[in-house]
Amino acid sequence: MVRLEPGTPATIRDNNRYLVLQAIERQGPVSRAELSRITQISEPTIYSIIDHLASRGLVREVGVGQSTGGRKPIMIEFNPEAGFVVGVDAGGTNIKMGISDLNGRFRHKCKVPTRDLGFGAEAVPGIAGAVRELIAESGVPQEKVLAVGVAVPGVVDPETGEVSLSPQMGWDKIPLGKLLYEELAIPVVVENDVNAAALAEKHWGVGQDMNDFVFIAIGTGIGGGVIINGELYRGYSYAAGEVGYTITDLSWMKRENSEGFGCLETFAAAQGILKRAIELWGTRAGGGAAAPATVEEVFDLARAGDEVAKRVVEEVADHLAAGIINISVVLNPQAVVIGGGIANAGDVLLDPVKERLQRISPIRPQLLLSKMRADTGLIGAASIACRAAKQNLLSI
Repeated sequence: MVRLEPGTPATIRDNNRYLVLQAIERQGPVSRAELSRITQISEPTIYSIIDHLASRGLVREVGVGQSTGGRKPIMIEFNPEAGFVVGVDAGGTNIKMGISDLNGRFRHKCKVPTRDLGFGAEAVPGIAGAVRELIAESGVPQEKVLAVGVAVPGVVDPETGEVSLSPQMGWDKIPLGKLLYEELAIPVVVENDVNAAALAEKHWGVGQDMNDFVFIAIGTGIGGGVIINGELYRGYSYAAGEVGYTITDLSWMKRENSEGFGCLETFAAAQGILKRAIELWGTRAGGGAAAPATVEEVFDLARAGDEVAKRVVEEVADHLAAGIINISVVLNPQAVVIGGGIANAGDVLLDPVKERLQRISPIRPQLLLSKMRADTGLIGAASIACRAAKQNLLSI
């Protein structure tokens, strides 16, 4: 969501343009009179804004609507092909890329092993080259590509695009946004991968009608993105949402340093779940089947009624519920949205977590599964690029 603030006439103009564009995206096809009613902006101003949006190709007329007594109104809809964006999901194993329209519908995707592109600053020319190749393969003219969004595992300064604390990529105090812009000559926005996914959930997912929610991605680790008043909350040092470090086991307080995984993600992320399953498998009476080889197997076995797998899931639910309760009593969100690979477990994990929230917590947010369980990072990267592209078009 673009921050809407009072200020200069230009700021007010851009705020109004954004409000109208957002209303058209969500309500369209819609008439000018209906837009005036929805946004509380005068009809003459609506006409002027529509003219501007149409001149940028962002909206188009699509016939007439029903008359309420006078002339039939001309209907307006959003044009998602006014431009295209590239999303880049930078991961330690693979870098996923996709080119999408302004509604996040991908035209073309690719995946490149991270090691093939280099390490640290040396990876930047490789990423830029892969982006150029993606655009060429998609058939989208380069001049129609309005922005590149990069989602990274690490702390990101949103003003400079500088990335820190990203050991998977070898990036620490790397001005990634600036370096990629110099390579591509396309506007580049960089964001923490889970923050980007939270913004995508707000833009296209289950958070569209909510202004206050927390997105939690559970995979190899656990991270969070916090949306307050419709906007991403970053915190003092841009590190808000590191929920994987939530303490859900008091024995953790005896640790001597903060290195490695945090408490919650040690017990409730993929590696911890599989490790605990293997530990408990050795306690099975009479031996039996081999220990599960993947987290998916653990949840499948629990769903089928295996007692050891069910015990593992119950323990994971204990830790997740404790973490979510801690978040909820501080932030009081409308919902907590679960995403990432572990979200594919579905109700076999979600139901016991809900039961604990209902039983223990005085504050009970909705507990929802993300709509974007596959390619969450890539969708998030496309989302931040779409937002940047629209913002640039609106201010011209």
